[in-house]
Amino acid sequence: MVKPSEITPATADIIKEGAERYFDISELAVITGGPSVGERFSGLKLDHLLFIGSNRVAKKVASQAAKNLVPTTLELGGKSPTIIGTNANMALAAERILFSKTLNAGQICLSPDYIFVKKDEEKNLISELQKAYSKFFPEPNSHNQTSMVNKHHLRRINSYLLDATKKGATVQSLGQDDDLDRNMISTKSAYVAVITITLINGFFSTNMFKKYDNMYKKQITELRVSNKGLIKRLSEYERHGVIVDVTMYQPDKIQCDDTPDITADGTRIRVHKASEYKFVALSRNLLKRWGGAFDYGDFILIRDAGHKDGVYQVRDTMNPKWVNVVDILESKGVEPYKFTNAHIFKLPWVDTQKG
Repeated sequence: MVKPSEITPATADIIKEGAERYFDISELAVITGGPSVGERFSGLKLDHLLFIGSNRVAKKVASQAAKNLVPTTLELGGKSPTIIGTNANMALAAERILFSKTLNAGQICLSPDYIFVKKDEEKNLISELQKAYSKFFPEPNSHNQTSMVNKHHLRRINSYLLDATKKGATVQSLGQDDDLDRNMISTKSAYVAVITITLINGFFSTNMFKKYDNMYKKQITELRVSNKGLIKRLSEYERHGVIVDVTMYQPDKIQCDDTPDITADGTRIRVHKASEYKFVALSRNLLKRWGGAFDYGDFILIRDAGHKDGVYQVRDTMNPKWVNVVDILESKGVEPYKFTNAHIFKLPWVDTQKG
């Protein structure tokens, strides 16, 4: 099961479309959605959870996973420092460093944030970086450059540059974006921030690594102790499923409210691609806030509903008059259907390979 970042919804949609086209749901399931879905995803009883992202989100992911003692691997932010030796080919080093730094506008894990170089080679390095940039991007600020993922991160990068300037640093612009006090509206910018540090007989102490290793071991021990009691209090989910009627609804103002493109949990959808999302609405008696067993963001398995059997996400609800009903979100033009005495289960406790 994979949950791509909600920051890049178009990419997430492509991944989901490819997975559904080439893989069975039991082999690869791609779950899309916002923070609420990510929170629910992190709380599933998985064999192992791998997270790649920020420290802030990692704390929430680890906290949710700890409730079920799910082993986690957290790949968080790094600085990827680059050290240039005294005998290095500066032109070649600059090209290789800049290739990594400009790949996806520096928005990858391997993008270096620091360059360590001898002080007397600083100007030479900057000159070679500028040459390499001109070689990679002969037309500054063209469409061949990648955008920052959103305005928030553009402002964050700009704030670093402004802060460095105020503290006496010299910022070398490799493109045409020389004005640091810009309105920060355009996201067509790729930045390369170079921090030069003189290295004279420097070395890294192994004691530093021992210090951090001991700190992490202590944190893990404390986490395990604090969750010993928690795991005993966790109730098991219903294994036998809930009997429901399965019907369908379409995103229009007749069947929904005045915002048919927004589900009850706040997720925005593309109306013309409604069927591709595999979202469902549950009658209120099935939702936790009204005393039920399910919540927004839950992944459910529908059985005994003919060609609509499969895995769906809970994202919506319906009129209070309905009881034990599941509505599958469909695109306009899909013929109405109804299945009685179907069953729904909360994943991942159901083996999707068996009936």
